[in-house]
Amino acid sequence: MLSITTDAWDDEVWGAAHPSPTSHPRAQLRFLFGTGDHWVAEETRDDLIRTRALKQDSEADEAWKPKMEVNEEGWPHAFCIRHSIPVAEKVAEYVRDTIRGDKQDVDQQN
Repeated sequence: MLSITTDAWDDEVWGAAHPSPTSHPRAQLRFLFGTGDHWVAEETRDDLIRTRALKQDSEADEAWKPKMEVNEEGWPHAFCIRHSIPVAEKVAEYVRDTIRGDKQDVDQQN
């Protein structure tokens, strides 16, 4: 697809390194890419991950960056047709991570 070729989003969309305007921290963006996905060229995907994703060895001041991963199990872009259960399990993992992080934040505040 020709329209998904460059990173045109501004920092506000990326989760922004700026503090949340509310007392609750901003939600972290998550990206799950497929391999051989015809919607996003692999080179574009790899560039996006290299320039925007949270790295495993990132410093604390970069914790706001989105978490990105490439699915290696061969789920197609149209996963909802035949792969909804494994994708739902992956999303449930994301939700559990978010809840765990929120609980840690609350514990640290108390």
